Amino acid sequence: MRITRNVLTKRKLAILVSILSLTACGGSASKAELPETTANITNLPEHALRVNSPDDEVDETPGDLICATAQGACTLRAAIMEANSSVLNSEGNPHTIVIPEGTYALSIPNTLSTGDLGLDAAIARPIIASEATGSLNITAPMTIQGAGARETIIDAQQLDRVFEIHRGADTAFTDLTITGGYGNTMGGGIYSQAHLKLSRVLITENQSSGGGGIFVNPLGSLELNDSTVSHNIAEGQAGGIRIDTRGTITNSTISHNEALGLADPLPAGTGVPFAFSQGGGIDIRGIGTTIRNSTIVFNSSSQGGAGVHFDTAYIDALPDPVTGAAEIPHFDLILENTIIANNIAEVESADCLTTVGLSRILSQGNNIDSDGSCGLNQAGDLPGVEPFLAPLANNGGPTDTHLLLPSSPAIDAGKIETCTTVDQRGIARGQNNTCDIGAVESE
Repeated sequence: MRITRNVLTKRKLAILVSILSLTACGGSASKAELPETTANITNLPEHALRVNSPDDEVDETPGDLICATAQGACTLRAAIMEANSSVLNSEGNPHTIVIPEGTYALSIPNTLSTGDLGLDAAIARPIIASEATGSLNITAPMTIQGAGARETIIDAQQLDRVFEIHRGADTAFTDLTITGGYGNTMGGGIYSQAHLKLSRVLITENQSSGGGGIFVNPLGSLELNDSTVSHNIAEGQAGGIRIDTRGTITNSTISHNEALGLADPLPAGTGVPFAFSQGGGIDIRGIGTTIRNSTIVFNSSSQGGAGVHFDTAYIDALPDPVTGAAEIPHFDLILENTIIANNIAEVESADCLTTVGLSRILSQGNNIDSDGSCGLNQAGDLPGVEPFLAPLANNGGPTDTHLLLPSSPAIDAGKIETCTTVDQRGIARGQNNTCDIGAVESE
């Protein structure tokens, strides 16, 4: 079932009404003086592939170190095709692709099957796709640098997912927005089988059967910094992010994502509702994730763990992707200075849920949840507390955030020794020898 953008807009309005009723009793929040939000894309490698056309056209001669379509332009697709084929630039380093301000809409429909066969086959099956059609396929390590998340927008227009990252193709995205992806299996915005690093990135309005915004399979890993993942939809589990491996989430906002539990959309599926639909914000099936100074709020799922769902049972059954060993070491979900609150589920444990497997959520202190479901039991933890947040909005900085209202218990309640030095917007923390819980520092 494809959810149209009109439906997404209606869902946003409904959630906004509920948030406004909450903020009315908490006062107003003022913006701090913020750093410049537009990225500097001039101080980049001399041999960067520089996109100069918003069109969606292929590279004429991949592998010649020149990004050029038949018309001589350098499109985003052509730049990625060139980086894939030549692998390294003339200096022997992985390519950097520079994308200026603008909207880059995909327009070539996918002609081949994409993604994986499902969860059990995720580790065994490579992506099958054409880099000349559909999603933007990355097969070699590279960096893709925009001019700012509000300035550089990559839109798949629901033709396909936006990016597919193949095994070994470690990829960094910086200062851009990824939107409009539709994956008929896992990963609407990004499907990754390699290390994925996102800095100052917005992942929004993408959809798939699982991992509506991002899906990272057991061969990959995730590093999310100073970014926002919002308003993504999964028809099954993991509205915002699905991690089947290691991950770190720092200074980031995960909000307004949904795991719907609708009918199985796979061609070989049964057409009956998904058995599970946890993890509206984040669904973690991997072997160790740390969430630090982040805000995970207003996500929803038809089952528990609308904020965070943690379950290692799936990964327990898989061999180590490197050694092939029958068992791999298992770690915990670690929370530091993080808000997980006001998430909505049809059952108990809306903010956090751990199910089967070697699954534990471990607090390192100074966290907040609103329903007491995250097992917060360390010094500075505030379980079952309303954090009083303003709506998701442009509060300066590269991506939208939730400000803390003046009455928020998160203010000055963080642990200065473990807080990040700046918040998601780039504002310095610890200015009064204290710091706030969550992604944003109040002023």
